Amino acid sequence: IHAAGFSPRKLPVLDLSRIPKLRRLSTPFFGKLRGLASLQRLTHLSLDHVYGTEELDFRSHRKLKVLDLGPANGVREVCLEGLASLRSLTLACMSNLTSITGTEFYDTVTELDIRASNKIPASALARFRRLKQVMIGTKSTITRANFPLCSPSIIHFPV
Repeated sequence: IHAAGFSPRKLPVLDLSRIPKLRRLSTPFFGKLRGLASLQRLTHLSLDHVYGTEELDFRSHRKLKVLDLGPANGVREVCLEGLASLRSLTLACMSNLTSITGTEFYDTVTELDIRASNKIPASALARFRRLKQVMIGTKSTITRANFPLCSPSIIHFPV
């Protein structure tokens, strides 16, 4: 489901538990979004304009291959525990993100987009082992040295 053609925020509630076989979802995140955790078959998830929460927990989405988050300036913590299939991770425009929990994804992610997410701890970045490319903002000071276990290409993008 791609929700770009209408405004889901105008709905009273968007109950995703009614479509448990869904594999791909792209939508703004908002307070009336219900049942996201019930979508255990998701392989691709894109949540933009995230507001109203400081934590996002994706433990129930163990089949995710692509996770695209942001902007999400209020989010401080993202839980990626158990995401051993994750290949592409976007944590863009998350200016307050200071905690990423989980371990498995450090061995599988090959593409990382962290544009305008400048509070991600260096210790978290240093744990990635298979990165091929990292997208950062043009003003970022991140270099290959931040990723001692791999040698990714660093791509600068305007934010």
